[in-house]
Amino acid sequence: MFRERQVTGVEFDAYWYEGVEAGAVFFFRWLEGPRSTVLVVWDGRHPTHIECRSLGAALVSDSEAEPILAEVTQLFRDAGFWQGETIH
Repeated sequence: MFRERQVTGVEFDAYWYEGVEAGAVFFFRWLEGPRSTVLVVWDGRHPTHIECRSLGAALVSDSEAEPILAEVTQLFRDAGFWQGETIH
């Protein structure tokens, strides 16, 4: 999270660190275009919120976020989570 703040400018307050420690919040780095920080909020069964922010903490457009969200979904499924869902 520290490195992401340095690279993209996305700020994280104590709330997000606590969420990560609790296993309810995940952050990913997306290194392809657009370079993004990906936030996933998890309720134990499935993500309740996924957000992609690029340089300067700007939200990534829906079309740019589409391949990122597909990859994040696949990563969770590969790890054994969110297996039975077909519609998200």
